Amino acid sequence: MKAILLPADKLYIKEIVDIAFSQDACAIYPISTGKNWGLGSCLPVTHNCVILDLSKLNKIIEINLTDGFAIIEPGVTQKQLSKLLIDTPYKLNLTGSCDDTSIIGNALDRGVGFYGQRIDNILGLEVILGSGEKIQLGGFWPFTNDVSKAFAYHHGLGPDLLKLFFQSNFGIVTLGVISLIPRQESIKVFTAKFSSKFFKDAINFIVSLYKNKLISAVTKIFNVNALETYGGIKNEELCNESSFILYAVIEGPEKLTHMNYSLIINEMEKYGYFKDIYTLDNQLLKEESIEKTIYSCFHGWPHNCHIINNTFGVTNCQIDDLSKFGWIYFLPIIPLKGDALQEAFDILNYVALKMDVSINTTINVLSMKACDLVISFKFLRNVDGIKLGQKILQILYEKFVAKEFYPYRIDIDHMSYFKTFYKCDIYKIINNKMKDLFDPYHIISPGRYI
Repeated sequence: MKAILLPADKLYIKEIVDIAFSQDACAIYPISTGKNWGLGSCLPVTHNCVILDLSKLNKIIEINLTDGFAIIEPGVTQKQLSKLLIDTPYKLNLTGSCDDTSIIGNALDRGVGFYGQRIDNILGLEVILGSGEKIQLGGFWPFTNDVSKAFAYHHGLGPDLLKLFFQSNFGIVTLGVISLIPRQESIKVFTAKFSSKFFKDAINFIVSLYKNKLISAVTKIFNVNALETYGGIKNEELCNESSFILYAVIEGPEKLTHMNYSLIINEMEKYGYFKDIYTLDNQLLKEESIEKTIYSCFHGWPHNCHIINNTFGVTNCQIDDLSKFGWIYFLPIIPLKGDALQEAFDILNYVALKMDVSINTTINVLSMKACDLVISFKFLRNVDGIKLGQKILQILYEKFVAKEFYPYRIDIDHMSYFKTFYKCDIYKIINNKMKDLFDPYHIISPGRYI
């Protein structure tokens, strides 16, 4: 990299862009807090970039507890905003990642929180384009100065340009408007275990809960490796018969929550697929456990950084510099069907056996039709370990893509795969034309998703 810029005011961004395209199209690679672990952290896709570190742009411009939104800069972390929302009618859609990750950075890469994909939480963006122009997107923000009116209907009129700035390299986001999650009167977080021999049946039962709108937030299903890695739960502490543990939430008015909870638990017990069904009690949860993290995230309380300690033995601020292990993520979207998920896990079991690697897998149920798999593994940060990690990742890409199970986020070493996913050439042609329009000098994040 050529340099690292660390502006403390968003007014400098336009000046930086103007200088970049006047200096023989010097490439700029913006990052938020640089904690995109397992996918490249803060490294650019291509060489000879100037890193634009936006972590000091960490002002919370407004929190509106009447209409339920916040206006924030890209360096604002999920801990920073969620702490201010404690004891208010709203909470943030937290992810299971470190407390110090950027809300906007994660959302722009279509990250997943406990209440769904964060792309759905972005109501508006302010962007400095690669041309040096500023554009405000979302709702009627371009038409009015009254922010509460601007985001009542964030699609606006005509073509919605907002979605063009997710997983793109057309500009640099300097402000984001985030919708907040209303706190409910009652919330029950419950867990259950099920064996791999009941895998398809258990998945199809979960699908029925979404179809009947008994649950709507993200249900998380961990394999034993993931729980042991993230939460310090040892294999011997788990039911020997169980290969998976799910965590789900029911919330709403007290009477309705109690009724739905009783209905779900009775059905789970009747079918016999599930064991050890119980509601999490915050008072009984170990402070450093994965269950404490899950319970806290569903309640909008930041409580995630100890997962890094459990996994790497260092703090999140030290992981890139001091950890002896590297970390790789592979993140495919899978249809929420028992057969499709079984195919995916057959691949994972094959790779784990062939490469003698422990693979951590979490299923995030996004809707009644789709889920994502958070697939991760560690490797030693030496020459042989890095080669092995890259080889394992390559096999995962090849095996999953062959089944048309495509990743929804790509690591920096596989950005070239982006163009191979699309069967229609006109799609790629139009993408390139939009890049030329918004960033005519091609100075913003070259090679990223385009």
